[in-house]
Amino acid sequence: MISQEDIDRLKSSVSIEKTLAALGCNTAHRGYMYYSPFRDESTPSMSVAYKNGAWQWFDHGTGQGGSNIELVRQLKGCGFREAIAFLWEADGKYIDIKDEQPVHETKHHEKERSLEVTKTSGRFQNLRLIDYIASRGISLELAERYCKEITYTNHNNGKTFTGVGFPNNSGGWVIRSEGFKGTTQSALTTINSQGMHTTEPSSDRVMVFEGYFNFLSWMELNKQLTPPCDVCVLNSTTNVKHATDYISKHEWAEAYLDNDQTGRECLQKIKELNPNTHVWDFSSGYAHHNDMNEYLLDKQKSLGEEPPSLTNQQKL
Repeated sequence: MISQEDIDRLKSSVSIEKTLAALGCNTAHRGYMYYSPFRDESTPSMSVAYKNGAWQWFDHGTGQGGSNIELVRQLKGCGFREAIAFLWEADGKYIDIKDEQPVHETKHHEKERSLEVTKTSGRFQNLRLIDYIASRGISLELAERYCKEITYTNHNNGKTFTGVGFPNNSGGWVIRSEGFKGTTQSALTTINSQGMHTTEPSSDRVMVFEGYFNFLSWMELNKQLTPPCDVCVLNSTTNVKHATDYISKHEWAEAYLDNDQTGRECLQKIKELNPNTHVWDFSSGYAHHNDMNEYLLDKQKSLGEEPPSLTNQQKL
């Protein structure tokens, strides 16, 4: 059984920086100020401190904070027990908690997931979201093929927002907008060569991406609306183990991962977990860029191409 002592030890031994690294998030910081994992920003706005025998964080942009457990729950969109198991593994240990009965913190942490999608639309109408998609170098036609405009409620503050939603295999959503990134439930996304969301492979080759904007960037660069083979979007490098069953069903795997330490470690794990699949590292194709989306934007700029703009993407 998971004891309160075990929970307190995890809060103390697994730092916020270590938690961010395990989640595949940016760990760069300026002193005690870290770049928020909830949005893209140029100035760090999340403070980290060790108080009362536990690591704590506070996001000055959202007014939210808590322990490393809450950070995992927020970013993975998971429950209390799953967050405990994640931190246990990040600390170099393993625990099977599916039958465990958590201690008295359960009622507080097993509440409704913080992000709840209340409405979806296959057509983007929100001009701010259309502009955001364009700022990532993605055409509206391509975005609408694989994403939806979603309305969601953040139960931490009771407010409702709109975002670009990318569906995953758990029935959850990976949400992105200018200044925000989150998920309702962490899971990978698999797509076949017809562009359909399915867990059944349609070819002997699979392309692996960390995030869905990198997948969309590859499609944009190659002027395609459907991929040439199966696609596996991890949505987080923490899902690499969960992707094993799918990747292992393919003879070849092309990895289009980020050019950073997390991406390299993820590539190594894919190779280790799929020994019967030929895994190829394709990151050299954008070696001077952090990821595929950065490469797309730079290439569009160098070719003098105008990114898909708000004006020319307006619907009739």
